[in-house]
Amino acid sequence: MIMEMHKLNTLCTYYPLLSCGLNLRMSLRNQFEMEEVKGEFIDGCHVLLSVASLTSSSLFDNLLKSIRQYGTINLLSALTSEAVKSVLDNQNEEETWGSDALDILLETWNVILGEACADKSPMSADGALAASNLFKIIVESHLKAAADSAFEDSDDAEYFHVSVSKRDEQLALYALIARAAADTTIPFLEQLFSERFARLSQRDVENDPTRTLEELYWLLLITSHVLTDSGEGETLLIPEALQAGFTNVVEVAQHPVVTLSWVYNKFFKAMSRPRN
Repeated sequence: MIMEMHKLNTLCTYYPLLSCGLNLRMSLRNQFEMEEVKGEFIDGCHVLLSVASLTSSSLFDNLLKSIRQYGTINLLSALTSEAVKSVLDNQNEEETWGSDALDILLETWNVILGEACADKSPMSADGALAASNLFKIIVESHLKAAADSAFEDSDDAEYFHVSVSKRDEQLALYALIARAAADTTIPFLEQLFSERFARLSQRDVENDPTRTLEELYWLLLITSHVLTDSGEGETLLIPEALQAGFTNVVEVAQHPVVTLSWVYNKFFKAMSRPRN
């Protein structure tokens, strides 16, 4: 009990700074103050990671509920969404606080979801909703960034100028968040891909498909990480979260993972056909 109170007190100490971080660019005018608060905000993110590492996922979420109307996972979701937006909005600037914060916050998700998986217990309904909303923001933000980079010169485009290992590590962490709410995120990915595939199929000579192709490329990347775990050189593995996340689906043909895979298979077949 004493340990739980200590964790709560620590979290409460940094809560105002973390909340301030949600509107960092709007709430501060002085550059010196902004840099100072950014550093403190990063410290607050480290606190979240430390607390998550020392407690169970359910206790982590309940810590904030004792003083607020929402759980700690909701705060983590809001902070992560802002960090994603900051990173993508400042790709051409010498801005590192968003990237540093995002790395820490994604690692916090990794710890929380790893705990939930180890306990063989699903995330709470509130936690799953927070994960679902966050994943949708992540995907929509990256799709916008991908589309905006479509016509940039290769030497200037920063969006895809990330090491493959760094990119895959980030996508793998995004995938963990998606699997925590697979019942909503898998259909969401299918909807997005189907819309863009249809747009690509219906294009005419006056509509440049470059933006759509960039979006499809990113959707292919994130979906491949969501649907499979790396087998370290062996056969790719189907994540347990996806196997257990649709227990109410009886017909294999109606399984969301199957229908999503069919959409991608249809896309690859269409792309492999010879064009006139």
